[in-house]
Amino acid sequence: MMAEKPKKQLILEAAFEVFAQKGFHSTKVDEIAERAGIGKGTIYEYFKSKADVFHEMYIWYVDKYFAELEEGLLDESEPTLKLKRIVKNHIIFLNNVKNLAGKLLNESSTHMDMGAEFKKTMVNSYKEKMDRIKVIIEEGIQKGVFREIDVTLCTMFFFGILGGISHAMFLLDMDINPDDVAEKVIDILLNGIKK
Repeated sequence: MMAEKPKKQLILEAAFEVFAQKGFHSTKVDEIAERAGIGKGTIYEYFKSKADVFHEMYIWYVDKYFAELEEGLLDESEPTLKLKRIVKNHIIFLNNVKNLAGKLLNESSTHMDMGAEFKKTMVNSYKEKMDRIKVIIEEGIQKGVFREIDVTLCTMFFFGILGGISHAMFLLDMDINPDDVAEKVIDILLNGIKK
């Protein structure tokens, strides 16, 4: 028999679904409670306000994304394969949340006052993940797989590619094949566009 999820996790998962469907301003705490299958008062045992739920839910979502991004990396020995795995995992994750996440990401970036502490948490998380990519690129340079390059700039470029894929999927509603696109991204990253 599977163990029950902790209530806080149930609330965050329910909040993700409701916020994604209705947006922050139209969502009521009662609706999150109903979706989670708990009483409204239980939410206030874990969170101070609807904004607090949103902030923690967003951090939970980003942490989940980065955890899934790195899934299977330990199985890959070559830096090139690690980067390809990250691109593939990125697309698979977005495919799984595509219907829910588009509105949520748009609203969070345009209508929410995130607060200094929240922004600090997000910046630290992003820096940590950039450092992980940097390590892979540095490993590739040390192994002679990649040439000597500006590692920070290459890392920014790589994250920019992931962002471009996200926009194509959410804003343009494009269907993207994880294996095919991961292969092509790595080809362009390694070989450039010059003939």
